[in-house]
Amino acid sequence: MMPNFADTRAITSGSEASVLGYDPLFNNVRDPWHRPMNLSRLWNVLFYFRLNQSHTNLLGTIFISSFFLSPFIFIKKLDKLTACILSCAFISPAIMLGVERGTPDLFLFFILAIAIRVGCFSVIAALCLIIFAAFLKLFPIFGIGLILKEKISRFWLLLAMTCMSFLAYLLFTLSDVKQMINVTPKGTDMSYGYDVFILALENHF
Repeated sequence: MMPNFADTRAITSGSEASVLGYDPLFNNVRDPWHRPMNLSRLWNVLFYFRLNQSHTNLLGTIFISSFFLSPFIFIKKLDKLTACILSCAFISPAIMLGVERGTPDLFLFFILAIAIRVGCFSVIAALCLIIFAAFLKLFPIFGIGLILKEKISRFWLLLAMTCMSFLAYLLFTLSDVKQMINVTPKGTDMSYGYDVFILALENHF
């Protein structure tokens, strides 16, 4: 898509819209495609740096670079088979589409990679990173699988604490979460996600 890094541009254009007094989650007047910014309001912290669309390439490059750095953070030993599998995964269509769009999701994988690494020393610190990433965008909450290695009693305690924190966030931001879901583009061409195949079948029949 042109202009480039379309998903990163949602943030930088959202910053411009915010300066003009608009709420980019509902009305991103500066986005080239007039898309609402379908991201948590925590991303709005970046607006304080006075971002504009001239910073899109820089921010998108940070997202992409951090993502490709991720496996080197949490993988202690990289054998040839693992390297081959990772290489294939990292050039898969979904990843390449994310790179082309400069999606902020790439940066969330970087946070999760740090969480895995930190989890070797402190599970609590790792869970804090996972929860933070989930607050930025919901899907990283599945990173709580990290606690499966814990003892049963400790596992249930950590699971309860994490779920309560996440549910409290969902309840507190429920209107925003609904808006994010509603404005997220849902298509079958040049798209990825769990529902793309279902949508394709619905459109076909």
